[in-house]
Amino acid sequence: MIINIRGTSGTGKTHMVRAFMADHPGWVPQFIEGRKRPVGYLHPGDHGPEWLQGGVFVAGNYECVCGGTDTLPSWGFIHDVVRDRALQRQHVLFEGLLWSHETKRTIMLSKDFQMQVWGIHLPIEECLDSINARRRQKNPDAADVNPASTISGARQTKAALLKLEANGVRVVHGTRNELADLLEHTLGALL
Repeated sequence: MIINIRGTSGTGKTHMVRAFMADHPGWVPQFIEGRKRPVGYLHPGDHGPEWLQGGVFVAGNYECVCGGTDTLPSWGFIHDVVRDRALQRQHVLFEGLLWSHETKRTIMLSKDFQMQVWGIHLPIEECLDSINARRRQKNPDAADVNPASTISGARQTKAALLKLEANGVRVVHGTRNELADLLEHTLGALL
């Protein structure tokens, strides 16, 4: 199964995946030649020999503040990493702000693999509060973020989710907490 978590800035995509990984120790960074940062992390799981053939792969780098697939070079690269891991019978989890607006490659992946796209729904005020808190961790005197790009990103994400649904991709909508619980139930039960 491939699970793609989407939402605008400040919805908690990266935080959700980091918390999931922290709750399930044993992730092994995965590298490719010519790249210093990991392309993702593999957890082999612990539920018998059949399960050990695949594992759970989380795409992207989580060793920086804004992690996930936003640390990978392009949509094509992300698509290839996700597809390669799914072909290796690994469950794949990925998120990233930039991919939250992508549709073409997601539709292609959904035709070849069991895939779900999860859309985090959070009031824009909470997103902005989260962004501003993150900014102030770096600089306590930082001004509030201009809300225009976050509002625009929320609209783009919503439009992408509607387009995916219209093209037969399974889209699950929920709050941050609902989707975190679903993630634990769906993939956490395997680790």
